[in-house]
Amino acid sequence: MAVLANFFEPLLKRDPDLNLRSALATDWEQVAPRQWRFHLREGVRFHDGQPFGAEDVVHSFNRSIDESARLSTRMAGIERVEQVDPLTVDFHTSEPMPLLPGQLDAWLIVSRNTSDAPEFTESLSADFVNGTGPFELTEYESDVALAAVSNRDWWREPTHNLDAVAYEVAGSAPARVATALGGDADIVLSVPVQDVTAIAEAPEVEVLAVDEPRAIFLGLAQRRPDGSETPLADARVRQAVYNAVDVDTLISVILRGQGVPLAAPVARQVTGYPQSLERRPHDPERARHLLRQAGYGSGVTVPLDCPNDRYINDEAICTAIAGMLERVGFDIRLRVEPGGPFTNRLFQQGEPDPGIYLIGWLPSSLDSGRVLADLVAGADPARRLGVVNITGNEDTDLDALIETIQRETDMVARSEMMIDAWHRVHERTVYVPLYQQQSAWAVRSGVTVVRRADGILLWNGVRLPDGGG
Repeated sequence: MAVLANFFEPLLKRDPDLNLRSALATDWEQVAPRQWRFHLREGVRFHDGQPFGAEDVVHSFNRSIDESARLSTRMAGIERVEQVDPLTVDFHTSEPMPLLPGQLDAWLIVSRNTSDAPEFTESLSADFVNGTGPFELTEYESDVALAAVSNRDWWREPTHNLDAVAYEVAGSAPARVATALGGDADIVLSVPVQDVTAIAEAPEVEVLAVDEPRAIFLGLAQRRPDGSETPLADARVRQAVYNAVDVDTLISVILRGQGVPLAAPVARQVTGYPQSLERRPHDPERARHLLRQAGYGSGVTVPLDCPNDRYINDEAICTAIAGMLERVGFDIRLRVEPGGPFTNRLFQQGEPDPGIYLIGWLPSSLDSGRVLADLVAGADPARRLGVVNITGNEDTDLDALIETIQRETDMVARSEMMIDAWHRVHERTVYVPLYQQQSAWAVRSGVTVVRRADGILLWNGVRLPDGGG
């Protein structure tokens, strides 16, 4: 999605400090409790020359609500999008949605001529990637590379000075390090944390630390798909997991300091983060005591599922956590696999024997309300609640609070509700929050890059020395 944002644009965007700004929509207002109106920008054209208008927004919505679309949950609560006139659209919602504009910041608008298929195809082409953004796709090879040129007819004055962009996928961490040290690229993303110091000391290269609003945490499955309970259904076992994990060591040793501890499964810059909430302490002895109280004095077997290519040093993190848990009495069955199969097995097919699992979450709306709806609310597919909640946690009062948050229009009251909800999640140990990860970029000397608080590199924020190229 980050790469596609160089070709396509949303109605509203986030600036580098994550404030909501106009993009393809110039103004918006809530004209009724369940109706938002967006006034569209005049004079915008897609890369193929087709004028942008209300029909494109309606078409984009219809593609997005398909259940297989990646952004289907972002459209939750929107019943329909209606064209009022060629440059005005109304969003009709099933209930008041005071933060609807913020949900649209990563919803990319496609041309009305684009296929109705909800997903971007495996074989992207210049004809298919037909957006309104600052760059036009010229070549694409799946999982290898793409090439683009500057859109000279872009409706905005660009801040970049690029004529063209060559984007290559480095298949391994050593390949990225070699590219950075050799000066073979202007920007190298995702520098391995263990190599940051060496690259920073290399000539003609600068390392930029980039904070990501991505929370990394452990999910605790209390029930299996068949309804039977796992050992984690006992709150004392869940609390033992929390007390057993030494987050400070994970950050200092495995992440080389590139992380910040969290007290909730949401990043600190996300609205509704509970600043007053404190993490439970690392206390192995208390963890052992809790397991004995729960009847597991001689040990308890629990699976630990982890991806090995999704988050920074994720496999090493999981291996370390497994050791920490085993030292207090858990018998951990570590299951590590690539992110695709991991997600499919746990969240789509339904793992028959779930336990603890490592997960990361970056809410593009930067609002706790949607995170609570996706991760904490009880599963209700019809209303797209609890869409990634496989914990089996049951709390009708908390569910009611989360539903109230979704429609509350008083922002002060809503913020207090979200903080209250995170405190309840903490009390029940639904998740074990770990840290907010930071990433590092290697940038060739003289190249300037706009660092965004969401950790995304947008090419419009890049300038090369000597007038670009």
